[in-house]
Amino acid sequence: MSENDPILASNKGKRFRLWTDFGTFFEETLRPVVAEFVGTMFFVFIGTMSVAGAGGMLGVATAHGLIITIIVAALADISGGHVNPAVTFALFLTGVINPLNAALYVLSQLAGSITGAALTRGILSKTTYVSIAGGATMLGPDTTVAEGFLAEIVLTSILILTILLTGVDNSTKTSLAPIAIGFAVIVNILAGWVFATEAAVAAAVIVNILAGWVFAT
Repeated sequence: MSENDPILASNKGKRFRLWTDFGTFFEETLRPVVAEFVGTMFFVFIGTMSVAGAGGMLGVATAHGLIITIIVAALADISGGHVNPAVTFALFLTGVINPLNAALYVLSQLAGSITGAALTRGILSKTTYVSIAGGATMLGPDTTVAEGFLAEIVLTSILILTILLTGVDNSTKTSLAPIAIGFAVIVNILAGWVFATEAAVAAAVIVNILAGWVFAT
């Protein structure tokens, strides 16, 4: 049977298509999803660790802003550097990301957040971890759930608007987008500190609350 045999040629063609399809899947889905996992893991890790060592509101806000700037700059060309389900949902609504990738991004972000929170628990002593509630996002004693929810909506809207205008819209986007996004996170945390210790990062909010309860018990 020669290489020119139609059956062999057909099989070679199928193998090539499978390899090509996998390469496309890797570049367009698998690689970005892994990047979101890693980015969110580092974001939550640095964010929660900063509560223990950054020295108060300004230090925590700065740590969050700097790490998100680094992550967005590093991952923008791979996954977009969302590291936030709210961002992924907004970009899905605007047609930037397809439904499959959006769903996988969110799952990856939540898994990355859990891993980042677990790393913090593994590194800090239990006494320190409990004293900062795992770096969890908690409502202030004088803040109702409704007030906290409204504050989260407003602050997240500021973050989303910054991302859309500096990183997505072709008429306004700029290479300074990572810096603008980092400053938006800093401003949000400073403004939201009266309501909660962190603000406007959905994955961190969800997972830090869970981690602060699970790992501290």
